[in-house]
Amino acid sequence: MNTGSLPGIVISDVRSFRANGAITKFACVCLSNSVTGDVALPASANDEDFVGVANYAVADNKTVEVVVAGSMEVVASGTITRGQFLVIADVLGRVKADPATGATVSHIVGNALTPASTTGDHLIMEIMHFDRYNA
Repeated sequence: MNTGSLPGIVISDVRSFRANGAITKFACVCLSNSVTGDVALPASANDEDFVGVANYAVADNKTVEVVVAGSMEVVASGTITRGQFLVIADVLGRVKADPATGATVSHIVGNALTPASTTGDHLIMEIMHFDRYNA
């Protein structure tokens, strides 16, 4: 089980945002206010407003650095195989393998560059932003 920082993290593009609520380190964050540009933990699983991954934990109304492009460490919500597309798993900002089921749209946030065995494991994710239409 891997619960610490992984070696070989490459950060390509980091942007600063104001946190709307407390944010945990390595959590996926989403746009929470389109007028002010604040970010927060996801409102739900498969949130479509993904911005990037928090570089560190912050309290409400503090500035948070968000990795918006490149590779970043994230927290798994279950088993993930290397190479799987990932979606937001929950309101904690963890990721899970894209279930690609039914006539739904998956809001892909990345691709797993390393695997995860169980909930809470850390993995490296290549950040991506696209919608996958499932039939």
